[in-house]
Amino acid sequence: MSKGENGGPCAQCNALCCRNYSVCLTAHDLQRLFKKTGRLDWAAAAKAESVKNPPFHSFFLFEKGIFKEYFLCLARDASEACVFLGEKNKCVVYSSRPTVCRMYPFELDSTGSLKYKKNHRCPVLWKLGGQEVERFLADARQRQRELDDYGVWCREWNALHARKKGLKSFLKFLLGKAKEEGEH
Repeated sequence: MSKGENGGPCAQCNALCCRNYSVCLTAHDLQRLFKKTGRLDWAAAAKAESVKNPPFHSFFLFEKGIFKEYFLCLARDASEACVFLGEKNKCVVYSSRPTVCRMYPFELDSTGSLKYKKNHRCPVLWKLGGQEVERFLADARQRQRELDDYGVWCREWNALHARKKGLKSFLKFLLGKAKEEGEH
């Protein structure tokens, strides 16, 4: 989570998370970012073997006669930073950033409490108050719902479309599913 609209603890950082991690997406992240940008050129398919400790579900594409496993991620720029990392290390889509970015550098432990992620690259000592803890917990609950939806939709895609269609079709499929879910 790089410096955003309000700065906060991230204002003290050099966007190490945005420079060092692949940002995996859910269908709902894809939808929020598409609404914000009006385009999809920032979405990328990272080969499964290139993503360390993937927290998300994979999808498959049949390309050049080979069935390959991928993770949906934000694209990286020429310097390998997040494509949305702007001037002065400010996230240019901060209000629509993916849930994994909203949660960083925290995760939920087995009791449902917040804890720092192991081996995180965040150099800031976060001191969370009650409202901030509640915001992170709400983001964690939202992330879990989105991951659950995304898992169902990846399995559906893999069963019905993976051998017939490419990445653009997968992105449109996800946008349609997220839109349907939002209408319910």
